[in-house]
Amino acid sequence: MPQVVVLSSTSSEPEVSIAQAAELLGIGYSTARRWVQEGRLPARRLGKRVARIRLADIQSMLDTTERPVDPVDAHIDALVAAAPPLSDSQIRRLQSLLGGAAA
Repeated sequence: MPQVVVLSSTSSEPEVSIAQAAELLGIGYSTARRWVQEGRLPARRLGKRVARIRLADIQSMLDTTERPVDPVDAHIDALVAAAPPLSDSQIRRLQSLLGGAAA
């Protein structure tokens, strides 16, 4: 588990920055910022660019059985599931176009 520096606040509950919340949740910083903007991750605003997230809210998200899914990841998973199997020549062509090593 990453080391967390609990920031002092006026509330009695420990809070962390968005970057620290992202690390604890195993998501990217941009995703954490978007979740705060969407209201999916509760945060206390300290100004236009600064927000603090309660550790209790992070733990609550981690404890839920259904984790929030990034919409982009959900679309990628759906595309991959719906795609037909590739032939060996198609696989080699994609590898060469994307710079992957031949298997």
